Amino acid sequence: MGIKTITLTEDEWIDQFKPIPNDGIKEGLDSGWDLGDGPCLWETYGEDIKEVVRRSNDKEWEGRLWTVHDQDYISLGYHIVNRLGYIFTKEKADSSVEYDITMEDMEDENEM
Repeated sequence: MGIKTITLTEDEWIDQFKPIPNDGIKEGLDSGWDLGDGPCLWETYGEDIKEVVRRSNDKEWEGRLWTVHDQDYISLGYHIVNRLGYIFTKEKADSSVEYDITMEDMEDENEM
């Protein structure tokens, strides 16, 4: 039996896992990825990445760290290839599941 895959839209992922704002580290505060409560994106440099790495090794944050990739998708966990930044969520993901989350194409949205 293979790994279970769950496919979600960006909006479904937001509703299910509830991204939380960057809680005070400096670099991500201007990320623009704001869902109404403040920017959620953590940057890949400076104090942000130090905190991301710390939390990636903390059991409290297990299943709640996601990587935003420059290929317009989001994956569970800490990854360094093609990363744009990181997001932490209130809700924990099932680590035995592979999530397929494709982000909305901003160019298509701007054409409307």
